[in-house]
Amino acid sequence: MANEDRVKLLKELLDRQDIKGIQLLIADGCPVAELRAATADFVWRFVLTNSGRGVSIANVDELLTEWTQALSGLKTAAARLRVQDMDDPSRAAEFEQVRVRTAVARIAENTQLAGIRINRHLRAGELSPPLETAIDDCLREQGFQWNGGDTVHEVWSEEHEARLRAAQAEHKARKQMAVISEGGVDAPVLCLSRVAAFRVQARRDDDEAFAEAANRHLSEGLPVAEIQQAIECTDWRYVLENCGDQIKLSRLSDLKAWYFQLVDQIDENLQSILQVSEVQGSPKAMLRLLEAREELGRYCHEAYIDGLRVQRFLLPEDEPPAPDLDIQRVLARAGLTWDGGFEVEAAPGENAKLFTDACALMGVRNVSYS
Repeated sequence: MANEDRVKLLKELLDRQDIKGIQLLIADGCPVAELRAATADFVWRFVLTNSGRGVSIANVDELLTEWTQALSGLKTAAARLRVQDMDDPSRAAEFEQVRVRTAVARIAENTQLAGIRINRHLRAGELSPPLETAIDDCLREQGFQWNGGDTVHEVWSEEHEARLRAAQAEHKARKQMAVISEGGVDAPVLCLSRVAAFRVQARRDDDEAFAEAANRHLSEGLPVAEIQQAIECTDWRYVLENCGDQIKLSRLSDLKAWYFQLVDQIDENLQSILQVSEVQGSPKAMLRLLEAREELGRYCHEAYIDGLRVQRFLLPEDEPPAPDLDIQRVLARAGLTWDGGFEVEAAPGENAKLFTDACALMGVRNVSYS
């Protein structure tokens, strides 16, 4: 089939959102360049997943709307943040802000994850405001910052200038780390055919050089079928992002090893979690149990997100993980469940009641857990 005919057919398939039809064309050796050409003047953006076996297609307007809504939700939550008032000794206000800051940090993380997923589909420069600065800017309007942890911190008050400088230095360092180093491929390898050269590079131990070679081949219009041929019988898996402009590569062994390490981390931390009956009547012990459960919830969240990442790379025959089932299976040993976010408890509402009861024992009233 001629290139023009394939591009025309791809546009028709995109118009009908015929994912299976597009997958068949890709499997038949349709160059990535033609898929890019088909989406060039279209509202559709794509990511090739499962090492070329799967494709995710999304409407650019819907993606940008979702990003705007995610940031709007973060701004609404951030409006509840308050710089610590040293003139207000109210313990209720102090307890309330602990929960608010934790909630905002969780929303910031979910916003970041949404931005990463959305940006994965978009072309360079299409995401506005950019992911690198949007969350920081949103929180700094309220005088706070989030460094990826369980809470947000004040940055603009005079006594926190040192923390602000540290945050700015960290932000600058993250931007510098994003710069991709330049490199090349050995001359003898370049003399081989495209598939053979790519296959040789895939079997070397230089992961960075292989990633550069893959992106170079991709920019030359290398068909997805050739990428699949090159990594056959190897440990490599890939995802094509940004409508085919960028390839992400990872080894199957690394993907699974890190994921199952995160699942094991849940199991290890589960051993130190006390039962509610063991802390009843002791407010400090009750709050420590809540902190331990919050930490366990974060481990569950991290394992789940990484499990989804691994799923994007793997082939069907690789037996991709089922993160939700894996996490619930581990927690079930202690009679706990996970809500899919950050809460781990034996029954819905148990953590909120534990928090309220602890506050009441300490003489703190009218404090919301959420």
